Amino acid sequence: MDVKVLVWVTSPLACRVILKEAKRYADRENGRLVVVSIQSPITGDWAGKVRDLELLNRAAKEFDAELTIQYSDNALKAAYYIIKNLQPTCMFTGIPEAGMRSAFVENICSMAEGTPVYAVDKHGNAGRVDTLSNYSPAD
Repeated sequence: MDVKVLVWVTSPLACRVILKEAKRYADRENGRLVVVSIQSPITGDWAGKVRDLELLNRAAKEFDAELTIQYSDNALKAAYYIIKNLQPTCMFTGIPEAGMRSAFVENICSMAEGTPVYAVDKHGNAGRVDTLSNYSPAD
């Protein structure tokens, strides 16, 4: 079976922590690491966007991952098609700020029913979030 570990990232500053944990999982499963960042169309701060994309690219290279940047006004629709086309074995994402819920994370869990989804906190701790009643570390 072709193991595909899909990593959702938005913040280039937090992506290394998420990628490190996802890479550990991918290496253990002899899988392919694919990083996806869904970005809104570029307007205004071109220099900031270019800097962010360069940081994402460096992080992907550091962890030997493929990098896909998807530009879309509708992140959920873009995520749906990415999941449908890639058919990941599991997915990793960051954890929103304490006490906040993430509609994006909830939606990707429902889009890929049965696919393990792990959220990684800023300290690199990963927990399974696709089954909220079943918390289990990634390792």
